[in-house]
Amino acid sequence: MRTGRAVAVLAAAWILLIGSSVRPDGRAQADDAAANYPLFPVKIVVPYPAGSIPDTLGRMIGDQLQTQLGKPVVIENRPGASTLLGAKVVSSAEPDGYTLLIPTVTTLSIAPQINKTDLDPVNGFTPLARLGGTNFFLVVRSSFPATTMREWIDEVKRNPGKYRYASAGIGTPHHIFMELLKKQFDLDITHVPYKGSVEAMPDLLGGRVDMAFLDGSQAVSYIKSG
Repeated sequence: MRTGRAVAVLAAAWILLIGSSVRPDGRAQADDAAANYPLFPVKIVVPYPAGSIPDTLGRMIGDQLQTQLGKPVVIENRPGASTLLGAKVVSSAEPDGYTLLIPTVTTLSIAPQINKTDLDPVNGFTPLARLGGTNFFLVVRSSFPATTMREWIDEVKRNPGKYRYASAGIGTPHHIFMELLKKQFDLDITHVPYKGSVEAMPDLLGGRVDMAFLDGSQAVSYIKSG
């Protein structure tokens, strides 16, 4: 871990998935559909708010697919329930290539184990492509009384229950990474879940929450500006 107001500790990756819970009837039907694909607009479900990295990725990929396929590609934001709302839409759709999902691998693996859902992250989807990854940084509000990791641990230990951390939702990397730190160092920090890290940023910048794990693209510009 590096010292300073941000500490890079873990990483996550985004993938492009298609629902696979329902199979078309008959091999000939599937082959015919594939040969003529796409006949209709394609929908990419982003289980995060607008402005998030997966949303940006989805729109970039959608533009390219629309050009190559010659059919409209629609981005549909379905944030909430730690990405499970959007994931459920895709897992329940026909596996015909017209409904795609851009989740974080970590979240899709962990969230169904923490939240009550019948979503099957293994058999409910078929992976199509790895889109990218990011480092996650532990950041604190600029007025936080610590500037190194050691000082952060000591400050939180001296004040059990005083500080609050934001996450992008229960079961997201932002949540799990902090819980791992809490367990490792026996820390007492209150969890405040949001529907996404974009929604958490105003409260973090305004000091209404004290700390959070953020992906690099969100954290770096604020770190540089102080």
